[in-house]
Amino acid sequence: MDLWNNHDTGASISDGTVWRYHRFDSADSPADPYAGTGFYSFFDGTTFKYQAGQPNASPPIAGVALVNFSDGTIFEYNAATSVSTQSYVDGAVVKYDATAHAFSIALPSGSTMSITANGATISIDASGNVGITAAGGINLVTGTHNDSVDNIINVFNAHVHGDPTEGDTTVPTALLT
Repeated sequence: MDLWNNHDTGASISDGTVWRYHRFDSADSPADPYAGTGFYSFFDGTTFKYQAGQPNASPPIAGVALVNFSDGTIFEYNAATSVSTQSYVDGAVVKYDATAHAFSIALPSGSTMSITANGATISIDASGNVGITAAGGINLVTGTHNDSVDNIINVFNAHVHGDPTEGDTTVPTALLT
């Protein structure tokens, strides 16, 4: 089926921008998979495509929005999977899957990352070193332990052993909780 047939509306603008809309026609049988599709092409090569959802089509068609920027960056959202993906020209990918409640960021080798909020910063440098700067405390919580980094450092700094010539060392009097 030709995407751009008699169901289309569109225009070309002198700067090279083009837009087209393929409308839904209830007489389409079988259901037209391109119905409700809007397409915009801009003079710099950037394109935007939106396919409206058709839940009654067989098979159902979910809404999809896709933006292709002229530099190769792509933003995409798929309503069927509730997944939003941003892919960048250097290979970086930011993805959120609302169904799985999963957020991921993948950066190419040599990248850096920084998250800053309320005076705290988590950063990763190009060598993979991680830095955490806190305006307040930092807590480490596992299934069996819950302690602050400040307390761990204080206990470590106060930790003493007996003289090795006197035999085995004793358990520290200050224990981590």
